[in-house]
Amino acid sequence: MPHSSSCALPTWHSNECQRALAEAASRTGDHALLIVADSSTMNNADMPLLCVDTVLLGGEFRVVPERLWGVENNVSLANMDFSEFAVAVGRDGVFRGFNDEVTGQNI
Repeated sequence: MPHSSSCALPTWHSNECQRALAEAASRTGDHALLIVADSSTMNNADMPLLCVDTVLLGGEFRVVPERLWGVENNVSLANMDFSEFAVAVGRDGVFRGFNDEVTGQNI
């Protein structure tokens, strides 16, 4: 992913999102997204990563790793808004791609 950095947040707890955002921003600069691999990620076969909106704080959804590039590229380039992905999650709250209305397949 061209517009990304990584940082370790060893003290991450899911209820400490604001602190984690501040810590990540201080280590990596200004990014549109914070991607977190937490215990929910590690304990699920699909490994859905937590995607947190750093612009409009409070927005979040999960994304399967194979679709993360599309979220990151489009949001970082301002081609699409975070909310466009957030409303396209499945019933389980995980983004797996956009549903093609004709075929019913994720694209």
